[in-house]
Amino acid sequence: TMSLLFENNEDESIEAVYTFPVPDDAVFLGLKLKMNGMEYLTEIVERSQAVENYEETVTDGNAAILVEEVFTNLYSMQIGNIPPNCDIQIEYEYSLLHEWKDNLLRWRLPTVLAPRYASSGLEPHHEPEVDLLAKHEFEFSLKVEGLLSNSSSSSPTHELSVAKEGSGLLLTLRKGVDVLNRDVIIQFERQDNADVTTVSWDRDINNQYCSLLSLCTPPVESYSPDAKTIKILIDCSGSMSGESINQARIALREMLQVIRPQDKVMIWKFGSTIEKLQNKPVSVSAIGNDIFNHINADLGGTELFKALISIASKSSFLAAKEADIFLITDGEVWNEASGYGQVRESLGKRQRVFSVGVGQAVSTDVLNNLSGDSGGAVELVTPNENMASRITAHFKRMYAPKIEQLEIDWPISPLYVEDAPVIFSGDTVYIGARFKTKPQGEVKITSRYANGNIVILTNQFENTPITSKDDPSLSVLARSIAKRQISKSTKSEALQLALNYQIMTSGTACFASISLDADQQSDGQPKIRKVAGMLADGYMGVSQGSADYSSLDMQVCSFEENSLEYVDMPAFLRRSPEEKS
Repeated sequence: TMSLLFENNEDESIEAVYTFPVPDDAVFLGLKLKMNGMEYLTEIVERSQAVENYEETVTDGNAAILVEEVFTNLYSMQIGNIPPNCDIQIEYEYSLLHEWKDNLLRWRLPTVLAPRYASSGLEPHHEPEVDLLAKHEFEFSLKVEGLLSNSSSSSPTHELSVAKEGSGLLLTLRKGVDVLNRDVIIQFERQDNADVTTVSWDRDINNQYCSLLSLCTPPVESYSPDAKTIKILIDCSGSMSGESINQARIALREMLQVIRPQDKVMIWKFGSTIEKLQNKPVSVSAIGNDIFNHINADLGGTELFKALISIASKSSFLAAKEADIFLITDGEVWNEASGYGQVRESLGKRQRVFSVGVGQAVSTDVLNNLSGDSGGAVELVTPNENMASRITAHFKRMYAPKIEQLEIDWPISPLYVEDAPVIFSGDTVYIGARFKTKPQGEVKITSRYANGNIVILTNQFENTPITSKDDPSLSVLARSIAKRQISKSTKSEALQLALNYQIMTSGTACFASISLDADQQSDGQPKIRKVAGMLADGYMGVSQGSADYSSLDMQVCSFEENSLEYVDMPAFLRRSPEEKS
C-alpha cells in the first residue's frame, strides 16, 4: 500500500502531474483519494474514455484524478483542479509475486527515476523530471509473515529496525524518515536448499477457479563440459560515473575468476560508440590486469541497442553456434520499439543475454525484456551488495544444462494454462491456470534436461483458497494470473481481460471525478505543476550527501531591488578593496 500526500500551497487551483516507478510485474489493485474530508474510489476504464472524462471534468471546473501506465513499470498521475491551500491524499495498492533465486529472495521497492538516454516518446506532461533541489521524505513499514519471518533479513540500501509482531516481523526505518533518492531493497536468505513447490487456488470470475503453480526446481550440479563463447559488454557511458562504474570493474574482476579455462572471451565497452578491448577471443588466462584501466565512464551517451546489435552479429568467430552475452549496465535508456526489434533479430535463438544491473535506481524494463526474450536472466546489485554471489549465480545458470521440456499433469483438465517460461535450476517459476470446477488432488511436474536428467516433483492443491475475501469476483490471485496472460494476448483480448479484471495496462486507465463546491471550482484552466523527483543517489557521481539537500535546508540571500547593480560593474572594480555584501 502506497500513500502519497499532495499539498497545493498556492492561492489558485492547480493540476499536479507526477510520474513514478512501480515494481516489475506489479498488479494494480485499486486507488482511492481523500479530499475535503471525503473519500473517492476510482475504477479502471478504457484509456481513451478515461482521458476524455478527465478533460471534461477539469474543464467544467471540478476535480478529477487520472492514472495511466505510460511506459513499462512507469505510471503517471494527474490530479486536476486541486483547490487553493488544499491537501489531497492518494492511496493505491498493488500485489507482487516473490521469487527465490537459489536461497535468496530480493524484495525491491522502486522509488526514484534516474534520467535515461534517448527519446522517451512520452507526452510532455508524462515525461519524468528530476530536480537536484527536490526533497521527498517517506516513512516505511513492512510486515513479514510465514516462511520469511523465520529467514535472515537485511537491507543494503537503508538502515532498518526489526521487531517481533505476533507470529511475524515488523521492519521499519531506523531513523523513522528517509528520502526518495534510492530504491528500497530488502533481502531474505534461507539456510537450506529445500524445494519450494506450492499449488495455490482461489475463485475466479464467471464461476470459474484459478490456480498458480509456484515451482523452484532443485539445483543441478552437472554442468555442461562444452566450451562456451562469452561476449562481455560493459556500459561506460557518462551515467555510469561514480559507484556504478566501480561496480562494473568489480563485476568484470569476479567474472574473470569464474570463467572456465576452456571458454573463449571477448570484451567490449560502449557509450555513444563501441570499442573492443581485445583483437580476438582468448582464454581468460590471456587477459591482463591492465584491462581494468580501460573501464571508465567516459564514452558519452548510452547507445545500448546499437552496441548489442553490433556484438550479437559477431557470431562467426570460433565458428560458435551459440554464445552468451554478459551485459553490465545501469539500464538508463528508453526501450525504443524499433531499436529493440533489431536487437531481438540480431540475437536470434542462439544468443542469451545475462545482465547485471548496477546502481541505486536501475531501469529494469529493458533488462527484463532482453533476458526474457533471449532465454537469459537478470541480477540487480546495489553498491553495498555482494557482487561475487550475483556473478556466481549467473554463471551457474550459464553453465547448467537447460530444461528442454516441462510437463505438468493436472488432476483435472484446465480451461487455460500459461506457457512455461525459461527455467533455471534454483530459480522460481510461476505458471497460472484456470479451471471450470474447483481443483484438488496431486499435481505432477516433470523436468527433462538437455543432459538427459529427469527431475519429477509432486505436490497437492492447498486445502483452502489463497485469500478469504468475502467478494470472490476479483480475487488477487485471479488478477495476477490475468495480468500475466495479458502480455501474451492480442490487443483486443488484452483490453477485455484488463476491463474484466480491473487491471492497469497501456490500454486502460484509472479514473475518478470529484464534484467541488461552487467557491472551490476553477475556470477550467488550472496551472500545471509537475512534481519532479529526486536525483538518484550516486547518479553520475552525485552522492547521497549532496542529493539530500533541498531549498528548505539552505539560507538564501535576499537583495534589495537596486542591489544587483554591483553585478554589472566591471570586474576590476568588483575586485577593489571596497567591501561589498
